[in-house]
Amino acid sequence: MKLITINICLLIILSLFSCKKDISIHEEDSITPAKLYIVWHKSVFDDNAGAIFDNPYFSNNYVGFSAKLLYDKNDGKLGAVLLNKLTGDRHPAWNHEPNISDYISDWDIAGEDKGVVVYNNSFFLSLYSVNTGEEIPEFNPAPNMIPPRISTFGNIVFMGISPHGNDVWGELGAFNVKTRTYKEIIHLDMIDGYEFTLLPPSVYIAASNDTILIFQKRQYNFFMPDGKVDIYAYNMTADSLLWIIDDITISGNSSVKEGIIVNDKYIFQGSNSVHCINILNGTILWEHQEVGGSFFQQDNLYAEGKIFMNSEGGKVFCYDINSGILLWENTTSYSNPSRGGRMVFYNGKLYINVIPDERLPLELRGSLKCYSGNTGELLWSSVNSSGGLIVDNETGYLYTTNEHEVFCIDLNKSPIKD
Repeated sequence: MKLITINICLLIILSLFSCKKDISIHEEDSITPAKLYIVWHKSVFDDNAGAIFDNPYFSNNYVGFSAKLLYDKNDGKLGAVLLNKLTGDRHPAWNHEPNISDYISDWDIAGEDKGVVVYNNSFFLSLYSVNTGEEIPEFNPAPNMIPPRISTFGNIVFMGISPHGNDVWGELGAFNVKTRTYKEIIHLDMIDGYEFTLLPPSVYIAASNDTILIFQKRQYNFFMPDGKVDIYAYNMTADSLLWIIDDITISGNSSVKEGIIVNDKYIFQGSNSVHCINILNGTILWEHQEVGGSFFQQDNLYAEGKIFMNSEGGKVFCYDINSGILLWENTTSYSNPSRGGRMVFYNGKLYINVIPDERLPLELRGSLKCYSGNTGELLWSSVNSSGGLIVDNETGYLYTTNEHEVFCIDLNKSPIKD
């Protein structure tokens, strides 16, 4: 019964908050796929089985991907693979395919030395040493349910939690991977009749060296229907609430992504709006409504004074961080964001993985796209790429996946000229 309820709620969410446009095929989407300079590519599973990949992370000289087998083949093989950034060789302590048996809803690499792999299965955290590949025992997990998302900052893993089956209250908590202790940060009551989620925070270090957490309280009433998002700023050092913005979005508007922090600004993208907030006092510096509906989008990205955003409607757009002026938008190339949730920027160009779509030419389904950061012009589209992205700005190497392999692409040599 619980599974049926969850599925029904998901359908209601999609109908309420998703606003997918009817994208037609444009001339620029029929361009010849770009040939990329592949430094190396490695299979994650020994039998080259297809997999779903979450966002990658760096751990010193390694890049880590968390994989799980596709749903129709899932036999419990999942977890992280750590590959040398230059060669693609597996980390000596992780010289095997992902093979933990527990469900993973989110993951990250934490610790001041980026030495701890953290898995979240929505009920507890599992920690593994990067150096040894062994599980770290005897830690104190959060005593309640952990919702799907986590975020990390140094030794801290942040999470929003609530008691099992309880939609009355929740708390933002912090787990220290070094001391293996848990601390409640703030306790919040919820509106009766609403279901809620506390997204893990973004972190800002103030001039006073205080640690400021900015996070969302998302609430839904599926029967009204109604949705609302409240934004909180909490001084973790002083253990005090700085400010709250109640119901920042228009009625029914929501978000599935935590915002990003740029200097002293917090950028929040709702399902149909964008807001820029002064972190120090909670003032809304600029905002736009009806920006091109998106309930599912990738994490916003900041680079060179610009904020880049996209939506499941296939739109990519760019704002000036200070004025909020829309600098450009591209609605002519289909860019429905792929699973993994991250865009990257390198050498003046924006890179996005897009998911397969039956309306696109077959050779362009599941592709890496490159846009001009200044104009939004689509510069090229590749093939056979669909997972999360991460780029090493020192080498210009971009790491991504398809459903079978991890790829290292040299952006300085791509695309290859015939």
